[in-house]
Amino acid sequence: MMNNNSLDIIDRYMNEVDNAPRMTFEEEQELSVKLLQSEVDYISVLLSNKKTHDQLIDRLILLEEEDSRHDLKSEIELYKYEGDVKRLYNSIRVTDMGRQWMTECARSIESLNGTKKWKQKVTAAYKKCSSLKNEFFRLNIKLVIWMSKPYCLKSPGMRSDIIQEGNIGLIKAIDKFDHTRGFRFGTYAMWWIRHDIQKIIETKSSGIRVPLRISQAVKKIWREQEKEGREMSVKELAMKCDLKESVVEQALESQSLVTRGQRTTSIHEPIGDSITFGDVVSDESFESPYVLTEKSEYKCIANDVLKILDEREYDIISKRFGIGTEEKNLLEIGLELKNKICKERVRQIEFKGLRKMKLYVKENNISLE
Repeated sequence: MMNNNSLDIIDRYMNEVDNAPRMTFEEEQELSVKLLQSEVDYISVLLSNKKTHDQLIDRLILLEEEDSRHDLKSEIELYKYEGDVKRLYNSIRVTDMGRQWMTECARSIESLNGTKKWKQKVTAAYKKCSSLKNEFFRLNIKLVIWMSKPYCLKSPGMRSDIIQEGNIGLIKAIDKFDHTRGFRFGTYAMWWIRHDIQKIIETKSSGIRVPLRISQAVKKIWREQEKEGREMSVKELAMKCDLKESVVEQALESQSLVTRGQRTTSIHEPIGDSITFGDVVSDESFESPYVLTEKSEYKCIANDVLKILDEREYDIISKRFGIGTEEKNLLEIGLELKNKICKERVRQIEFKGLRKMKLYVKENNISLE
């Protein structure tokens, strides 16, 4: 619980921000144009150094492969062919992966192989972007206070968390806002601010973590069933609530789980004279001796089979499947080899090595049962 002093600080902060002036539509448009141009200039300077250009693009490709939500391969390939920095920026600016790449490049600039003058230009360009973004944030923080007030009244003990999450939502809105569509920034930002506030409330208000989209689906189902005054089938609920049947099933399952688990128990709760609840809960992370022995046997077999591979095949398959090292993707392996090769060539060598191993296992009647 927060003490009275911290509550007073939050009250003063909310009142101070609430009295701050709002931006006009023209000011929003002007600042948005400046911010977008500064980020385009930053990427242009960043990719202007021929020595590090390919290395930075390879880093972007790695992040793109790790982020399954966005497929930007075609845009990156198009940039390699045309060299259109603005088009590349427009593709990555609204993605978390693109924002991560822009930030990581600025932070690791000193470790890159470039001239001192180039590094200074990159740092200056990034600072300009950050300064404009901070200005945009400062002039729109009133939105967070306005949106968070109803939630703070319902959950006064979470006021600090609610405001912090609202600020995070505002930052996301600034990163993704497109001023060319002609509507006010506040109209767009409200959704992101509300989403992040609701997310933190749902996370902390229950002992069982339920995804926000499922929690919202549960509320829709409750309202519909109360209106009808009876329990409805999954198909009926899907039609009435405009949801997929799979989402309705997940919502009903989570509703049942939360109802059963409304009373959560601490593992330190005593259940006897000298025993706590945690003492009688099984440790699922502990493996039985039988499983450990079986894994050891498989490890010996794998080591014997790997010996038939040549040095390059062994290196690629070990890294690909994390045998004695960290698991890596095809592109990372290709870049780490002495003679750098493309990921398609790595895949061919991997396929050849795996086929060789399968034949060896088959010819020697090695049992993997």
